[in-house]
Amino acid sequence: MSQFTNSNNNSNDYSDENWNWRVMSYTIDMNVVDRYPLKSWNWSALSSNHNLTMEMINKHTGWDWHNVSCNPSITMKNIEDNPLKPWSWFSISSNPNLSIEMINKHPDKSWAWYNISANPGITMKNIEEHPYKPWFWGGISSNPNLSIDMIEKNIDRWDWDAMSSNPSLTVEIIKRFNNGWNWDKISRNIKLNHLLLNE
Repeated sequence: MSQFTNSNNNSNDYSDENWNWRVMSYTIDMNVVDRYPLKSWNWSALSSNHNLTMEMINKHTGWDWHNVSCNPSITMKNIEDNPLKPWSWFSISSNPNLSIEMINKHPDKSWAWYNISANPGITMKNIEEHPYKPWFWGGISSNPNLSIDMIEKNIDRWDWDAMSSNPSLTVEIIKRFNNGWNWDKISRNIKLNHLLLNE
């Protein structure tokens, strides 16, 4: 049953109510878009919607390919299986499904190396095994896979301000490396606040 149908009376269709279709585009079920394709959808927002599928992309036009390319619902297989789509390789650099294998397969694409360096799909092992790639240490400082071992091995390379916002930052890291932390950024980390209160 459509979410726009009154469950108490199936003859009542709420699709003509004063919905804000543009706002709903960020999270709406794609089946609703299929059912009401002529509504005032925000196609840029739909392109970022985590319910997006390649089937949906192939049915409709008007996509924002920057948003589609970094959408976590889009896999590297989707991209490789659809090479004629107007993918944004800059935005694929931020797609969390990105792998070092994908990068190695397509070395001549317009990669955004800062974004790749911060991408959660890229591990510290990937970085260490490919030292000649144009990594950005500011980006690696923000990568949630960052480890104490990696920090110690490259102690003079870090952007401590960027690391202060890293979602994987721990009290142990803060104590071990008493460097140029941005305490304003650290203070906004709810997880760290909780840990500090329990020290």
